[in-house]
Amino acid sequence: KAATKNLSFLKSLSLNLSYNDNISKEGINHLKEALQGLLSLETLILDFTYCINFEDEAFHHLTEGIKTMISIRTLDLCFYNCSKLSDEGLRHFQEATKDLTGLKSLSLNFTNCKKLTDAAFVSLKHAIQHIPSLIGLALDFTHCAEITNSALKAIYDVLQSPKNLKVVDLRFIGCPLLDNMDVIKKLARNIERVLIRP
Repeated sequence: KAATKNLSFLKSLSLNLSYNDNISKEGINHLKEALQGLLSLETLILDFTYCINFEDEAFHHLTEGIKTMISIRTLDLCFYNCSKLSDEGLRHFQEATKDLTGLKSLSLNFTNCKKLTDAAFVSLKHAIQHIPSLIGLALDFTHCAEITNSALKAIYDVLQSPKNLKVVDLRFIGCPLLDNMDVIKKLARNIERVLIRP
């Protein structure tokens, strides 16, 4: 954290931590402390692709760091194939967004996070409802095979909550239990640009 005191002016940060089997909750806790010192940060991009040991407690530490970043405008998090991540981890995200009142763009990639279920969408719904400033939203649940039609209500709430939401990219490729996406397309008619890939 001390090292970030000299970086308090930093506006943008991108870290590619992909394919790192040594990622641990302790390491993410150090990252959390570093993020808490970046009070001017407007753009944060973190890639945890194939960090197979990234699990719920690590996700919790990460959200603890993110929630202090009151200047953030763009948040892009990739958890591609973080197979230990579950609904319990995403539950913490709804607390992290309460103070992110200036966030404009949110991108979350959970491709191949096979433990995620419909409950993940309930957590995301609550998280996104805290961000009235949101303009762009991208959610990728490709090959999250436990997502079902029961998630449709939460998806609907996600699309209706931020009044300024203009651009939406939803991806559910390889989700065989979610087969009623035409309903979502109809519900999203009020949004300027929508990409939905079932």
